[in-house]
Amino acid sequence: MCRQVETNAPGQSPETAANPVGAFSYNSGTTLRTFNFASVTDGLSNTLLYCEDAGRADLYGPKKNFRSSNTVGSASWADDLNEFGLSGCDSVGDRPGAQAINCSSDGEPYSFHSGGINVGLCDGTVRFVNQSVSMQVFAAFVTARGGEVFVLD
Repeated sequence: MCRQVETNAPGQSPETAANPVGAFSYNSGTTLRTFNFASVTDGLSNTLLYCEDAGRADLYGPKKNFRSSNTVGSASWADDLNEFGLSGCDSVGDRPGAQAINCSSDGEPYSFHSGGINVGLCDGTVRFVNQSVSMQVFAAFVTARGGEVFVLD
């Protein structure tokens, strides 16, 4: 699950920078994160809830190139320890960078599909997001209360 947009993510809007938290970022004061629909002021169909981060615990880079075995921390797919942020990467997988999707399986949106990833939205729908999406648009898609306006193709 995307927890927040990292502060070093290049190309993010001022709105995203001011409100970088995702749907699961609210801390109830305990070790449990809470979520309710009313807290998603950007709209349930405009807010990412889950996205792929395939390949963990092994490390994969751009173009699905295998880099190393068991080097990335991981947890079960629905475990709260499996969250990650969005910092982006460049074309060789170094962070930060302007590419939001499919650079590295180390805590970034990543899949083995050609051209993008599948994401689950807060409204319950699933969409395919093209890896050419700009960092600014994808970062706005992650936040739950940023007030950004964007078009996701």
